[in-house]
Amino acid sequence: MSGVHPVAEAGFGSAADVYERARPSYPADAVRWIAQRARLGRGKTVVDVGAGTGKLTRLLLSTHALLEHRVLKPGGALVLVWNSRDMSDPLQRALEDVLAPLRETAPYQLGGAWRRPLEASGLFGPPEEAQFRIEQRLTVAGFCDRVTSTSFVAAMAPAERDALLDRVRALVSGRPEPFAFPYVTEVYLTPRTG
Repeated sequence: MSGVHPVAEAGFGSAADVYERARPSYPADAVRWIAQRARLGRGKTVVDVGAGTGKLTRLLLSTHALLEHRVLKPGGALVLVWNSRDMSDPLQRALEDVLAPLRETAPYQLGGAWRRPLEASGLFGPPEEAQFRIEQRLTVAGFCDRVTSTSFVAAMAPAERDALLDRVRALVSGRPEPFAFPYVTEVYLTPRTG
């Protein structure tokens, strides 16, 4: 058993290439913030768990962190990073109105449910938080790829997904391309204390 939500596992497994192509990178300011706060540099170890296609891992390599598989030691830090869709943007909000009724039990980082297990463990201090902005410039095809890269969309039956993508195309019909698709990069750095 992988411990990954079945919808996320099925969706990512079937659309990793779309995910790599359609998802945004991470802001350079966010990578610098992580490197500074986590004291990354030569001789430090970074384990990127849940790295997806490795977009953030490749950026962290530029800080001279070595990649190994180890357990987080006291004095280390757990860093959680999400590119969250900027819901203050009208297009993002319209897309969310289309996607929310279809999400069902698929995992979603908004709401902070990830905090409870960390707090209950007694192993981590309070998180330090930062937000950064990043914007994708998308064509209609890129917008459809971005939506398809969402785990529960990728896991849909082809006819159901095609019907959804027709609705998605309608959201951007007539927009000059490429158009802006903004995100808020949320970074949480939690020190390992116990």
